[in-house]
Amino acid sequence: MFLSRVERANNNRQQIKSLTHLGAYHDWVEQSFPEEMKQGERLRHLWRLDQIAGREYLLILSQNKPDLQALSRYGVPGTEMTKNYDQFLNQLQPDDQMN
Repeated sequence: MFLSRVERANNNRQQIKSLTHLGAYHDWVEQSFPEEMKQGERLRHLWRLDQIAGREYLLILSQNKPDLQALSRYGVPGTEMTKNYDQFLNQLQPDDQMN
């Protein structure tokens, strides 16, 4: 599993105009996995918009690593990143509490 994020570009009017509905965000997420699209695969990608340190980010949890160039499509250049989420999940123990 991979956890990815990119800061949403709030200063670019054209990009903001393109993201006026949830379907546009869904398309942004799906287009970030071009290999899956080429193969006709429709894997589930869990995504959400969230604020981190006062900035708005698109967060994606996925089975495969996204294409970072495609992920930056509506994002602030240089803010896209992906981390291996399995490392975090594998260190969790029963009754662990995350604050």
